[in-house]
Amino acid sequence: MKGFFSNHRNRSAVANEVPWHLRMLSTPLRSHFACGTCAVTLIGLITWLWIHPDSLASDRYHTQSQIDDAIKLVSSRHRMQNRFQSATDRRSDFDSRIEHIAEWLPEERSWESIRQNLQSVAAATNVQMTALERRTTHYGTRVAVIELRCESQGTYADVCRFLQQIADQKMPIWCDEVRLVRSGQSNLGDRYSSDEGRPVVCLATLSLRAPFAGQETTAAKLLQRRADDEN
Repeated sequence: MKGFFSNHRNRSAVANEVPWHLRMLSTPLRSHFACGTCAVTLIGLITWLWIHPDSLASDRYHTQSQIDDAIKLVSSRHRMQNRFQSATDRRSDFDSRIEHIAEWLPEERSWESIRQNLQSVAAATNVQMTALERRTTHYGTRVAVIELRCESQGTYADVCRFLQQIADQKMPIWCDEVRLVRSGQSNLGDRYSSDEGRPVVCLATLSLRAPFAGQETTAAKLLQRRADDEN
């Protein structure tokens, strides 16, 4: 009996020394069962990956809709670049227009400077101003204008040169209406005498407008935007 129990204890000690995975595969039945389980699991995993191949490349921090949107955005990069270039060109053209406006349109305009300007141009073109009247100041949607009425006399050619110069100067004055009347009397001297010895002149009545930016007009807002961009 002592030998029997001694042999049993020896076999138990040897069994305890065998690793657990070898004990699980110690019989053919257990080995077949373990291999079958691994095979079924592997087949199931391969089948799932075949049905859902994107699972290997999925980003757990982004949803599928976000990934689709990103793909669409990347695919439309050429269109976005063209739109950006078009917007850049429009902004450049817009800025150049503002620069052009700033070159000839003052923010404010005084009556005294307008009067002196007209007198200087009249003297340079041999036109005599007989009357200059300030009327109203009109604040329009685009610009503001000072309306005035001017009466002058000179030859037809000199009056035309007078109108051309006030329109072409750096700060122009616009002419809305011209009324010319031929007259046989003048204070301009004998230089304009006709063949009969009598001066031939035109009496011109001009309706003029002197533009400026003013306040709350489109021009004023554009000039203010230009100043803000420079700052």
